[in-house]
Amino acid sequence: HRYWVRHIRRKQMSLYDMATAWVEKKLVYEGNCKKFIAVSSLTKDIFLQEYSIAPELVEIIHPGVELNDFVKQDKTSVRHSIRRELGINSVDPVILFASMNFEIKGLDNIMLSLARLKAQNRRFKLIVAGKGNIKKYTRLAQETKIIEDVIFTGPVRKEKLIKMYLAGDFYIMLSKFDTFGMVVLEAMAAGLPVIISGNVGAKDLVQEGTNGFIINDTTDNDYIAAKIALLCDENMRRPLAEKAYETAMQNTWDQVAARYKEIYRQVLAGENQKK
Repeated sequence: HRYWVRHIRRKQMSLYDMATAWVEKKLVYEGNCKKFIAVSSLTKDIFLQEYSIAPELVEIIHPGVELNDFVKQDKTSVRHSIRRELGINSVDPVILFASMNFEIKGLDNIMLSLARLKAQNRRFKLIVAGKGNIKKYTRLAQETKIIEDVIFTGPVRKEKLIKMYLAGDFYIMLSKFDTFGMVVLEAMAAGLPVIISGNVGAKDLVQEGTNGFIINDTTDNDYIAAKIALLCDENMRRPLAEKAYETAMQNTWDQVAARYKEIYRQVLAGENQKK
């Protein structure tokens, strides 16, 4: 919590923040924990920076995804219906961005990068789903001359978001910080390659150029635009889409549960040996 406030929110610690950090510290050092679970290597590294504990006590288990939410639907049918609903033709590449905090998730740099492609007469549509400062980003879209290519949907229910994944071609999120980023794995479950920043914990699952791309410098708009251009090409995108879905298949909730079960088994076995 202390790291989040100081380094991500960049604010002074309030009384609430100090109390929360104090409770967290007590739990870590005095909670008699046998194992700590981090949702990503990024999270594990930060946790070990904040607390002086043995690294072997920290296991990494990524969150999972429910594949059935995606495979039970007819992707072609959903793709046509969502595109028709949003006024998108059948051939323009559709980029999906979904977030409840546009600033932290890097929408500014995404739009600035897309402006580079627009200047090259490249075709695309960006769906911005979720809650954020729509007025600010509508203004930015106008300033960067991509307003006709950006669709703000506002907050959407999970069922509708799944349909948007299925209607899209790839996913992008250039977060300043994300402990994991469930949307990344959800996008992969829909067969979408991803472009994410190096500050997203889900980068553990991204193989550069195989199922997506990792952007370490989110201010390099020309570099980001080049990666977006690659995924706008269907022939380049298709093999990455297949690998993205394979990645999701290896990270289902059943597999996550099995890993937790094994950790509990090990802890209990150790307790029994002590007895």
